[in-house]
Amino acid sequence: MSIGSTPDTLQIQPKHLGTLFADEEFSTTSHFVYLTGNVVATNRLSFFASTSLTFSNAELERVQMPTVSSDVTSTLPHQNFTFEEMNTYSDLDYQILRFNGGFDYRLSPNIVLTIAGEFADLTADEEWVYGDESGSLFILRSGVSIDF
Repeated sequence: MSIGSTPDTLQIQPKHLGTLFADEEFSTTSHFVYLTGNVVATNRLSFFASTSLTFSNAELERVQMPTVSSDVTSTLPHQNFTFEEMNTYSDLDYQILRFNGGFDYRLSPNIVLTIAGEFADLTADEEWVYGDESGSLFILRSGVSIDF
């Protein structure tokens, strides 16, 4: 390349390979149970608690993709167009158990202190996206609210 010359440009010719799709069924089943309670102990102190249990299951039926033309397979030889395991990508089967509780204490007519905690436990019976997502979590919260 000499001074004053222009660099070679890259020419890309787009190639449309058509569109392939399959109309498939995805089913989801969820069951949810929730229990909550509040107790006003005094005019300044109240307690609250709740628990919930969720069962959920979802699955995609086996995918039957249309036949891919040889034009596509020769252009993209590194691709696998069988989609044999595609239906397992969205299988979900999990349970979530949650416990939550705390109290509110009225410091003055306009100021309330809240302290609460929550425990959640997720049990995933199917690995999904990032692998086994089972685990537990504990959260402790506190706050002050001011009415004005």
